[in-house]
Amino acid sequence: SCADKATGYHTDGGRSVGQWKSGYADEFSLTGSPVTTEQLDWLFNAKHPGTGEQLRPIPAPRTKEKADGSEQQLKPCMVIDLTYSAPKSLSLLLLSPDEGVRTAAQDAHEAAVDAAQKWLIDELIWARPKVGQVVQRRHVGKVLRADFLHFDSRQGDPQIHTHSLVANTVWADGRWRALDAATLLRSTKAAGAIYQAALWSEATRRLGVAWTPVSANNQADIAGVSSDLMSHFSKRSNQINTAVAELEIESAELGKEGQARLRAAITLGTPQPKGASEPLETAVDRR
Repeated sequence: SCADKATGYHTDGGRSVGQWKSGYADEFSLTGSPVTTEQLDWLFNAKHPGTGEQLRPIPAPRTKEKADGSEQQLKPCMVIDLTYSAPKSLSLLLLSPDEGVRTAAQDAHEAAVDAAQKWLIDELIWARPKVGQVVQRRHVGKVLRADFLHFDSRQGDPQIHTHSLVANTVWADGRWRALDAATLLRSTKAAGAIYQAALWSEATRRLGVAWTPVSANNQADIAGVSSDLMSHFSKRSNQINTAVAELEIESAELGKEGQARLRAAITLGTPQPKGASEPLETAVDRR
């Protein structure tokens, strides 16, 4: 999705401080360093994250006519937010009193994020320069990326997830320009599947866990983790389930795809404020 710099979601302090990842950050000598508030602002304004130099112009907002005849102003998408979220069963391991278990769970998640992002970047980062009157496609295979790791949900439940922010600015044909964002966004579901598969492998290798059968929507949980425990720490999911039930629509009427669309619509229609993230140590202390 298109990231919104107006929210403090990515800069709310504590353990959600971002980190520059390899790619253009290597050339800018930023890889591995924390993302400052100033650098994040530069990222959203197509500026060099190390110097503040303008890399490319910011396009003017576009106007779109809505179904009711009114006009909607669409701001340019300067940063793309690719979010990867672990299954609840793995997130609950963050509350383990064993530091080794907590570290292995986090490392498995981060390795899976890197695997999914590597596939996206290697295969789907293209630019679309215009040569004369013809739009060309140039494979770039490199991005300016900053990852923000969170350990809890908006409701304060254990939920390890990463917001991988990718700048909509790449180098092609001798200058900085926009990437082919449409191609990238169409492939986020495939990237999510790669993340899940990598996570199952990494968690199994690091923790020795087994997994439940993979569901129709490509989800699985660690075998043996109580469903009641997962439900207890899934406030948002429970809220959505309640909202679906209040609509009194039979599941059979919608079908599997219709149910997924309904849940997605309710999720988008009832955004939740992001509270301040607490340190992992605090979350462990209150387990």
